[in-house]
Order: sequence, then structure tokens, then C-alpha cells
Amino acid sequence: MKEPVDIAVDIDGNILVADNGIGSILVLEPSGKLMRNIGSPGNEKGHFKDLSSVTVAPNGDIVVADSRIQVSSLLWFPFELIFLNISVY
Repeated sequence: MKEPVDIAVDIDGNILVADNGIGSILVLEPSGKLMRNIGSPGNEKGHFKDLSSVTVAPNGDIVVADSRIQVSSLLWFPFELIFLNISVY
């Protein structure tokens, strides 16, 4: 981690860390082992600029906000990340 700014825990107990230093969400197992990264720095779909928060909705969706007030709902299927919604205000 380079610049963690927020943390959340998903319904499976995995730890989600919003990290501005690498411009992505780190997904860690409860033991702390890195499972995957979500997104990367940039301005396109799947990219984040100045992450500000990460949380988990009651249905398990991962919700991420960045400095563009972009709110992304993410859904994990085995081996694939689906962006359900991106709203820019």
C-alpha cells in the first residue's frame, strides 16, 4: 500500500482498501493476503482519480467514489469484474 484512504469489509470478510497511491482498490483475504486489485489510475471506465471512499452495499456490491464524484457499483462474478453503474455528478 502506498496511500490508503479508506477501508471496508465485504460480506465474505475480505478487506477492501482504497489506495490513492496506486489508484485502485486492494482486495485482501481476512488473513491479509492480496487477492486482487480493482481498477487503475485514469479517467476511463474502470479507472479512478483520487479515490475518496469504498464501501459494501447490503447486497454485496462494492461501491467506490473518487474525486470526480464518480460512484461505481461493482459486482464480482468468478474471474470477472462487472461495472454495474457509473454516475458522474
